[in-house]
Amino acid sequence: MTEVYLYLDRIPPSTNHLYVNARRGRFLSKQGAAFKLHAHLVIGLQLTQQKCSFPRDVPYHVVFILDLPSVENKNAGQMVPEKVDKKTGKVTPAHKVARYKVIDVSNRVKLVEDVLTMVMGVDDSHIHTLTVAKRQATKEGMHILVSYGEADLTAETVRSRLGKYVQESVNGSERDQAPDGGVQPLGTPSGVHKPRVPRIRGAKKK
Repeated sequence: MTEVYLYLDRIPPSTNHLYVNARRGRFLSKQGAAFKLHAHLVIGLQLTQQKCSFPRDVPYHVVFILDLPSVENKNAGQMVPEKVDKKTGKVTPAHKVARYKVIDVSNRVKLVEDVLTMVMGVDDSHIHTLTVAKRQATKEGMHILVSYGEADLTAETVRSRLGKYVQESVNGSERDQAPDGGVQPLGTPSGVHKPRVPRIRGAKKK
């Protein structure tokens, strides 16, 4: 079983900011295109540093974990009174504020998945298992674990292997400062290359 760990220092924009609708169809927004360029360069650099090569006709298993500054609403459980839109007349019934914020991570990782398979040179049909998770963390970012060479990968095996690279904590994802100034997750094994996340010009954070 071969596995590669990658880290992005930002997460994809929300779907509303990722694409724009035009007469000719749906296209990436400027913000989406900037993120795609950044992800392509960062992932490509890390794979080059780790001297990775990816075979074809074998099953791949990919895990995405999104570290978010906040996943819960501060006013969770509080009652919100009924609201009537003056323009449309639409009535929003009184309701309790949900515990978790509306963050659709499954749509966000699709762009990263496309970039990842493009850089790897592997068609996304080779991905047999795709696991996506979100958690509250002290810093925004995305952990990616790519494994291949095994016919089946259970959820328990995924958690066990990913635990070597990403250590969970009460406040989310805490990190150590790498000797070269880069950022590495806690729990990264000494035998695995710890890539430095470069700063890419022309792809600014939102």
